[in-house]
Order: sequence, then structure tokens, then C-alpha cells
Amino acid sequence: MKVFFIKLFKFISVFFLIYIITSYFLFKNNRSISNELIKYQREKTDRISSLDIALIGDSSLGNSLNSAILTQKTGLEIENFALNGFLGYEGNYFLLKRIYERHPEVRKVILMQTIGLPTRKFSVMGVLENINSFDEFLDLDFKYKYELIKGLPAYLNSIKLNQLIVRKGFFKDDYIKQKGDLKIGSLHTKYNPEEIKNDKIYFLSTINNFCLENSIDLIYLNGPIYS
Repeated sequence: MKVFFIKLFKFISVFFLIYIITSYFLFKNNRSISNELIKYQREKTDRISSLDIALIGDSSLGNSLNSAILTQKTGLEIENFALNGFLGYEGNYFLLKRIYERHPEVRKVILMQTIGLPTRKFSVMGVLENINSFDEFLDLDFKYKYELIKGLPAYLNSIKLNQLIVRKGFFKDDYIKQKGDLKIGSLHTKYNPEEIKNDKIYFLSTINNFCLENSIDLIYLNGPIYS
């Protein structure tokens, strides 16, 4: 019986080692459009030399504000770091921390999200793909550590083989190229304040507190909406 348990332990250990190595490979080589955008925006923090105003948010920001035009009109160094909406405030928070680490001179942040974002669930992907260090993981509340560990298998299973292929030509005017024209009919969605998730309020408050602690003016905007 003892020999059986030793063999079982070795099998489980090897299985988890293979799982961890495979997971790391998939995570580091995921070339989905979302990941390419994250990589593009994170590398931008290293590429630019100075920053006065950082724009963070979702596709409503990416498709509505052209930072090059804003820089030209104002004479200020303004950069657009828009991500995808499903990365949520969670993704915005960790990207903002990276922006500030590279550019402590930034004094204003404009956060722009679609009006329905607070009603969405906690974004495992928003944290996993934007967190900057293991120390930041340790700093998370236990609840979110648990959510990340629980959601990791589903996240890894969502990575398809065709997302490991390097593709180019995603970007236009500093954001993802959009497919086709906007369909106004798809905007007729109603949101109930009772549907707002506490997790979203938590990370929005975390962004606000980070800006307060670092003397950064934070302006919150909803993306363009139709009445």
C-alpha cells in the first residue's frame, strides 16, 4: 500500500509539473487580439519619453479619442492606453500602476468606460494579463486570490491553438481596427443600478485611492452613448 501511495504521489507531482509548464507556455505565447493589445499598451509605457495625461479605459475610449490629435491641440504629452472592456477596472488598475512606475511625472488620468461595465463580473483575465509582479498578487485580498486560482483552468482552456500564431496589422490610430460600422440597434440595452457588482466598485475605488495617494487628478467618463 505504501508503494502505491508513493507512485500515486509521483504521478500527481509529474502531472501538475507538466500542467504548470504547459500553462506557462500558453500564457506567455497567447497571441489573441486582446493579448496583442495588452502587450502593445504595456510596451508603450517603456517607449514614450514623457507623459502629462494618461487615458485608460475600454474600446469606447480607444475608438473615440485620438491621443495624437489631443497632444497636437493642447501641447501636452497625452497617450491612449485603452484596453478591452472585458478586462474591466481590474486591468486598468494594474496597467495604471505600470504607467506610474515608468512615468511618475503623470499628473492627470482620464478613465473612460462603457456605462454598463459596473454590472459585469470580476475579470480574472483583467488581473492575470495585467498584473505586474507576484508581490501585487500577494497584496490582493484573499477573495481575489481565490477567484484567480479558481478561474485559472477556465482561462487556460480558453486559449486556442490559433492564438499562438503571431499576426500583425491589428492596430489603427493607436487601437484595434474595428470590424464594420456600428449597429445602433445593438446599443438599446438597459442597466439596473441593482446589478452593479461590488467587485467592480472595489477596483474602481482602488484606482481612485491610488491616484489620491500619488497626487494624480482622476477624471471618470462614460463612453459615447445614445439616448
